[in-house]
Amino acid sequence: MRAEVQKPSMNDENSSIARPKREPGVPGHWVVLGIFAFAILVTASMWTYLHFHHAPFRPLRQALSEEFSRKSAPRVEGGQHRHEPTLLRVVLNVDFNPTEDTPEVHQKVAHIERRVIELAREHQQLEQYEKFQLFLVHPVPEQAPEQLEIKRDVAELR
Repeated sequence: MRAEVQKPSMNDENSSIARPKREPGVPGHWVVLGIFAFAILVTASMWTYLHFHHAPFRPLRQALSEEFSRKSAPRVEGGQHRHEPTLLRVVLNVDFNPTEDTPEVHQKVAHIERRVIELAREHQQLEQYEKFQLFLVHPVPEQAPEQLEIKRDVAELR
């Protein structure tokens, strides 16, 4: 006598085969796609903002790059912060210490300042600003950069 073993069917509620229950919620592949879409949206938004924020200063920045080489890494910003005068700020990297108190350095700094102001007049509407600021920065490896700040009223520059 042989005992017959009955195999449980897939539809049997008392089945010993456990099927994973589907959790309610969003499937994982949709979450991953959502994260990628969000990252693309944020990147595009940041690029658009920076593009339009720096667009008015692009001709001046290009002229500074051509005049002082790409190593100078010119940065140009302009605008007005709360309750402050309108400002045009230019930052240039230089290959010498602009804070040294020698005649050669004073001559180089004066030349750079004159030339930057000339280029700003050519490529930017300088009269729409009240203040002009020029930073000459000498990056020193593994130390704080040596920098010189020059502030002028635009009315004085005429």
